[in-house]
Amino acid sequence: MGLRYTKRSKAGPLRFNMGSRGLSSVSMKAGPLTWRLWSRRQRSGVSSVDLPGHWSWRPSARHKSTNTQ
Repeated sequence: MGLRYTKRSKAGPLRFNMGSRGLSSVSMKAGPLTWRLWSRRQRSGVSSVDLPGHWSWRPSARHKSTNTQ
């Protein structure tokens, strides 16, 4: 397991996530929802929902289909 460089910065409701290769994603926090607006991996949508206490929920990862016909 290697170390990873990450940095997160905020500008109002926007969150900028930086990795070792530059900007990796931009998300927006609105109440309990965190909505991913742009991602280097081209994934958008709800990235997490804050629940009461120390709990949160994330949707399962989406996998690309590998249909080759």
